[in-house]
Amino acid sequence: MNRALYIGATSMVANQRRMDVLTNNLANVNTTGYKKDMSVHESFPEKLLAKKSRIPERNNRLPDGGFRFRQEEGAYVASTRDGFFQMETKRGISHVKDIRVAPDEEGYLKTFYNDGRGKRYDYENYLLDASGQRIQVQGGEVEAVIQGAVMNPLPFVIGTMSRGVRFQKVVTDYSMGNFIHTENPLDFALSAGGFFKVMEPSTGDVFYTRNGSFGVSNGQLKDLQGRLVLGGGSPISIPPEYSQENLVLADDGRLLYNDEEIATLDVVDIQNREMLRKFGENLFKMVERWDESPDGREVAFEIPYTGEIIQGYLESSNVNAIDSMVEMITLQRDYDTNQRMVRTSDEMLEKAATQLASIG
Repeated sequence: MNRALYIGATSMVANQRRMDVLTNNLANVNTTGYKKDMSVHESFPEKLLAKKSRIPERNNRLPDGGFRFRQEEGAYVASTRDGFFQMETKRGISHVKDIRVAPDEEGYLKTFYNDGRGKRYDYENYLLDASGQRIQVQGGEVEAVIQGAVMNPLPFVIGTMSRGVRFQKVVTDYSMGNFIHTENPLDFALSAGGFFKVMEPSTGDVFYTRNGSFGVSNGQLKDLQGRLVLGGGSPISIPPEYSQENLVLADDGRLLYNDEEIATLDVVDIQNREMLRKFGENLFKMVERWDESPDGREVAFEIPYTGEIIQGYLESSNVNAIDSMVEMITLQRDYDTNQRMVRTSDEMLEKAATQLASIG
């Protein structure tokens, strides 16, 4: 009874956090270059549930234990009917029947998420072998390795017991939005993963952004909030007598005026993009650190931008309003269901307490 109460309550909290993320995405459906957020949840470690008597019974399992395996977009998907996989989580060992894992940079099989550019493994869970060690693969027969990780429980184990779910983190989906033709020579869109660099003039802080809607103010190229657009590490100056219609962007990112180079836009990609955090106003900055790093933040590993910079276009938000509305309706239904579960569990506990008090 208490377990139903905990599961319903934790699911309500998790759904509320998902709703917060979803509504923020919908609020930015028309924001230039906006990248939607995705909420990631995880279940509390599932513990094995055993009979109290622990009397052995005849084992009628099939020889293969109902093991199923397939490869899917660079990941390994497996399930077992009779046994369990062991996953190492931040909160202990969890026993599950279905897994979807992939090798990380060191070859360890882990759960993952996709941020629109590829698989990410930060803060994810490890698959363990039968002895409780992390599994590292270096080629070879992965199916046999994963099948060997299936833990066959003792006969008195009858299943697993979950304690609900919890909100784990918010990750950003960097998939591309659509291009909008503006015909403005100071509007720029990036055709691949990358960021413009802008600087807050009052503090000197440098931010990354996908919003390429720029303008000229006081002889300098700025974004719409007045931040300086960087080129070659410095603010880009455009003399006020220059006609914007004669500004041309070369294929290599150089800004030309009558074939004369003015500056080169600072456009970079970030190798450790999973460490970027939204900073408001469509800006990104590296996540804060708790150690004694120079500026208190992770270091951005900037790598060369390999895509095109398209002049006269802007990138729209990658939020799909229809899909988001459908997800919102589903979340609301889930929330109502969990709310009824909590209410029913509470009524049962109240009834049990009342009846027990009246005995004798």
